[in-house]
Amino acid sequence: MPSETGHGTHRWGIGVLLTVIGLLILLSNLDVLDLGPFLSRWWPLLIVLLGLWKLVVWGAASLGSALLLIIIGILCQLATLGVITWGAIFRLWPVLLIAIGSWMLLRPTRHWTEKYRVVGPGNVDFLDAWALFGGADRQVTSQQFKGGNATAFFGGIDIDLRQAQMAEGEHSLHLTALCGGVDVFVPQNWDVTVTGTPIFGSLEDKRQKTHVAEESTRGLLHISAFVVFGGIEVKN
Repeated sequence: MPSETGHGTHRWGIGVLLTVIGLLILLSNLDVLDLGPFLSRWWPLLIVLLGLWKLVVWGAASLGSALLLIIIGILCQLATLGVITWGAIFRLWPVLLIAIGSWMLLRPTRHWTEKYRVVGPGNVDFLDAWALFGGADRQVTSQQFKGGNATAFFGGIDIDLRQAQMAEGEHSLHLTALCGGVDVFVPQNWDVTVTGTPIFGSLEDKRQKTHVAEESTRGLLHISAFVVFGGIEVKN
């Protein structure tokens, strides 16, 4: 469950990372440092660091997408160093799809089925959505919605929560867009916070504030976003 401290740590980590990268690039442009050989040889480590950072900030909720970034970064690094060839990566890249599919089939679900009641299609209290080289639509009608996870990798996800009711307390909805997009529609009377820093992407909170006084919901939904070369929009 996010907290003010957690959100502050998230912003602090991103701020430090961007500051360090900007400083190094500036020193390189001023000819104080020569980063050309380093970047040409070790640039895939940035992808690995993104995956590690996501895993540290979001924990187990981001395991799948974080591992995906780490694996891609490691493979690119091995190819850059000449340990393996780029041709081998292009020939064997379907293994990555097999690994992702196997993880989605074999990952344990007992924890979630015990903690979150699943009523039926659309009535899931805990959302778990994936879009891999394709699209997915999720219309949630649960009357005890408790957050969830959604990951779009070279694909798109539409999540409609306007017919749902939130459970009491604070809940988290983790969104990840890697070369993809996620659109979330929330009811106007929900209390929602949106946090996250896009990297070569966009994160937009397009909710329109209504002039009609509506009774607020009993819960609070924290939407946290991780965007790399993609886009995430929150609307009502």
